[in-house]
Amino acid sequence: MARRYKKHNGAFKSKVALEAIKEQKTLGQLSQEYSIASTQISAWKKHLEESASVLFEARQEKNHQEEIDSCIV
Repeated sequence: MARRYKKHNGAFKSKVALEAIKEQKTLGQLSQEYSIASTQISAWKKHLEESASVLFEARQEKNHQEEIDSCIV
């Protein structure tokens, strides 16, 4: 029988990854609480840490573009 994996949305992944970053609970505790492998939580945590700066860069570019647009008008 083929094993079926759960698909989690981005909001859930970010919630779990943020909890892992806070380190108020161990990966084992989070794994039990959410029924997810600790390696998966570690992967989500790593992805969040690596991509967090992109969120701020994109925002700065948008604000910069808005400033340019307001000067042109």
